[in-house]
Amino acid sequence: MTRAYPLRGFLLFSTLSPREQWWSIGFLLSILGLAFSQALFTITLYGLSVAVLIEQLQPNRPRFSLRAIVLLICPWLFVLMIPIIQGMVSSDIGAVFSMHRMHLILLPILCLRLHILSKEAKEYLVFTTLLICCICAIVILTKLVQEWSHIGQSIEEGKHLWVPNGQPKATAILFVIVGMLGIHYTLNREERSYYRIAAIVFLLCCVHAMTVRIAWGMLYVGISFTLCRHFITRRQWKPVLICTLILLAAPFAIYHSIPSVKKRIDYTLYDWSTLNKAGEVNTSDALRVVSWDVGWKTITKKPILGYGIQSMDKALAEQYVATYPQITKENMLRPHNQFLFFALEYGLLGAFLSLIALICLVWFFGRSTGVIVWILFFLYCFIDSPFNRQIIDAAFWYGLGLSIVFSKDSNAP
Repeated sequence: MTRAYPLRGFLLFSTLSPREQWWSIGFLLSILGLAFSQALFTITLYGLSVAVLIEQLQPNRPRFSLRAIVLLICPWLFVLMIPIIQGMVSSDIGAVFSMHRMHLILLPILCLRLHILSKEAKEYLVFTTLLICCICAIVILTKLVQEWSHIGQSIEEGKHLWVPNGQPKATAILFVIVGMLGIHYTLNREERSYYRIAAIVFLLCCVHAMTVRIAWGMLYVGISFTLCRHFITRRQWKPVLICTLILLAAPFAIYHSIPSVKKRIDYTLYDWSTLNKAGEVNTSDALRVVSWDVGWKTITKKPILGYGIQSMDKALAEQYVATYPQITKENMLRPHNQFLFFALEYGLLGAFLSLIALICLVWFFGRSTGVIVWILFFLYCFIDSPFNRQIIDAAFWYGLGLSIVFSKDSNAP
């Protein structure tokens, strides 16, 4: 194993073709938006999507494989057909042309374009994305140190840490995915880069300092699956045992060493104890559990095509009043379950089609580390609605696209 020099990732850019350099710059701007600015991300989302369309009209375009189109794009087109059917049934065609769900189809298209970039381009993007996330983490930790005396009170009030893009959950999930990609990349390279390893460790430590519980769970599940997949495929059983012991011990050590983690876990345990003992439903975690019950009862009244985004909130509010009158209006949450949410908006038909769309991704990414990213988001769909937020959805799709750094499918000119 050889030692890598720190500027190797940047020098990769000079080896790319002009077309791939432009695409790399475009995706880096989009990733900068994920980390620092939602407005920049939205601009790059639509700008890159238009660029893909223009590129595909050129005679020397990089061709998308039929298999990729069928598995990545077509299933989400079927999901987005549901609003058209709803509009025809309700005679409200104007609602069909809402931009509310455009990212569901635009992000798979960008993932496909990212997927067919050369290995060198994807390697460069993994390196620079790790650097961008580390810079973002430094900014967050600096702000955390400045507000250290108020962190306990903020957690008790259910608040997250400040982050540049205003979305703490999305930022923490982005850090986890990029950290996993970095681990996978490091394990599969012949040269050793202590700079890269230090950056990955720093990024994952920053995730622990952030008060996002779902990110902590994704972190440990993702690292466990990544390491086990790597060592088991190489039949290295001793490292599997060592890593298992470390991962089992780490949560307990972190709980007692990082105050923000301890505060958030204690806050969660308190919510569950009041729900189970006193039936208190106006706490953060109890409201999430209640949202599942209310969501399911609302679906049963209109199961096939659902309510649509415009009528869904009214139907949920009526069900909250009927079932949990003690919950205030501001605490009437939409279901924290992606499939329940799709069922409310698109009906059981839409929820079934979205499940098929997710299963198609396993078929496409099953032989890469992308399957681990898929597992994390599939589990996440049962406790939240990640596809309702463009920025979280983008972290998922970009993670899938960059997961095949060593793919043989690259055919970009």
